[in-house]
Amino acid sequence: RRRDIEALAHVFAVGARANWTLRVAETTLDEIHRTLHELVRQDLASYALEMLERDTDDSARGSNLGRRMADSALFAPLPDRADRELLGNAIGLGCDAFVTADVRTIVSRRHLLPTLPLRILTPTEWWAAVKPWGGLWL
Repeated sequence: RRRDIEALAHVFAVGARANWTLRVAETTLDEIHRTLHELVRQDLASYALEMLERDTDDSARGSNLGRRMADSALFAPLPDRADRELLGNAIGLGCDAFVTADVRTIVSRRHLLPTLPLRILTPTEWWAAVKPWGGLWL
């Protein structure tokens, strides 16, 4: 977890100058609201609301695809319906990557999923992918 947090700090430092678009689907807020620690939950919700994609064609496409993928047999390797929906949201939003620290139910099963139009990455993997170019924006 420490490596993922450090990786996110680097990614966000570079991303602040690189003008990357980070997107959050409404379904993400449902996941955040299940966070047990109240202060962490409030901080995460506040941050997610800043990036929330709402009332756009992309958000509608992401919501629709998320609902369809949640019930799709193709994504059955992910045991959690909410995880399947979040992945569908990301694809529908046109994301290049789906970044998660959920190693137990998503990352460990990503190899069982069909070919997707995005990469499923841990924060550490995300930083490793962008680090070689990070100096261009710092």
